[in-house]
Amino acid sequence: MSAVRSFCVGVVALALVACGREEAPPNPAGATSSAAPSEHTCGAFTRGAEGVLNAFCDGTATVTVTVAGEQHVLRGGSCLISMSLFTLNAGVLLDTSDTRPPPDYVGLVSPVQDGPFTNAVLSASLGGRSYLLAQNTGEVSAAGGRFAGMATVEGGEPVQVTGSFTCQ
Repeated sequence: MSAVRSFCVGVVALALVACGREEAPPNPAGATSSAAPSEHTCGAFTRGAEGVLNAFCDGTATVTVTVAGEQHVLRGGSCLISMSLFTLNAGVLLDTSDTRPPPDYVGLVSPVQDGPFTNAVLSASLGGRSYLLAQNTGEVSAAGGRFAGMATVEGGEPVQVTGSFTCQ
């Protein structure tokens, strides 16, 4: 349990570093973002409120994830291409000490900006369960992409997770 939780904390930290800004700064190398200036509010969760690390619900990205045959759709996420990374965030990240049921969240950080990737940093919290996809594949671009992998689930068997997303 502690290894999975530690890895998830690392994923969250990386996602916050990669996507913690409200807007992408100007970048002569052509960085693009689907995030719109916003209040970063997801229903009852607002970025900066007690226990809320970040909220990605006011952008233009839509993520569809299927876990064990059950489909989850998150709207209002953001995609960011910056330096040598592609990042996708949708939903809400809570502090690990927050005791509320976890809201839905999907986060992907790929070292590939445009094209296929293997073993990106990929995690999801869906329907109150957290999924870590340490081994995964997919493809990313400024328009969207896809991903797939087997998730490690605490206290259970590995489960297949697939997803697709649009950034615009």
